[in-house]
Amino acid sequence: MGAGQPGHPRHFAHRRPHRLAGLPDQPVLSDHHQHRKRAGVVASAGVGVAEKLFVFLSIVPMAFMSALSTFVAQNMGAGNKHRADRSLLLAQGISLCCGLGMFLATFFAGGALASLFSQDPAVVASCAEYLRACSPEYLLISLTFCFLGYFNGREHTTFVMAQGLLSSFLVRIPLSYALSRLPGAGVFQIGLAVPVSALLSLGLCLGYFFLLRRRDRLGPEGWYKKG
Repeated sequence: MGAGQPGHPRHFAHRRPHRLAGLPDQPVLSDHHQHRKRAGVVASAGVGVAEKLFVFLSIVPMAFMSALSTFVAQNMGAGNKHRADRSLLLAQGISLCCGLGMFLATFFAGGALASLFSQDPAVVASCAEYLRACSPEYLLISLTFCFLGYFNGREHTTFVMAQGLLSSFLVRIPLSYALSRLPGAGVFQIGLAVPVSALLSLGLCLGYFFLLRRRDRLGPEGWYKKG
C-alpha cells in the first residue's frame, strides 16, 4: 500500500539511514489494517490484494531508484555532476511514462488486476475501489523514487530516511485514521491518504533537489557564507 523504499547505499556508514526510509511502511501497514477493520473482512481482504499488487506495479520506479543510486555515485565520484543530473531527468521521464500506464491500469482496470489474486467478486470490487483511490500514487512515486536514488548516489541518505518518516507519520497515518472516522467511510476514503502522503514526499524531494542545486552553484564557501 505504502510506497516501499528499499536501501541500496554504497557504504556501510550510509546504510542505516537509507534502509530506515522504508521502516515507516511497516507501522503504516499495521495502521491501515486497524482502520480497515471498520469496513469489515471483505474490505480488509481487498486492500490486502492491493498491497500485493503494489509490489508488482512499482517495480519500474524501484528499479530506477536502485540503478540511479549506483550510476549517480559513479559519476559524482568521477566529477561528472552534469551527467548525474541528466541521468535523473532521463530516468524520471521513462519512469513517468510507466507510471502513467500504472495509473490508468489501477484507475480504470483495478478489478481486472485484483482478479489475478482473488476470484471473490466482493473482494475484487473492494480492491478496485481502493486501487482507484491510490492510483495517483503511481504517477508521484515514478518521480519520487528517482529522486531518492539520486540522493542516495550523492550520499544524502539521511534526507531519504527523514522524508519517509515525515510523509508516513505526519500525513499518511493520521490522515488515514481521520478518514476512517468519517461517517460511511470505506476503503476509497481511507486510500486517499496514500496519494496525499506521496505528494508530500515528492514536494520534499523537489525542495531538497533545488536546495542542492543552489549549494552546488555557490560552492562550499559561498554556501556557508550565505547559509
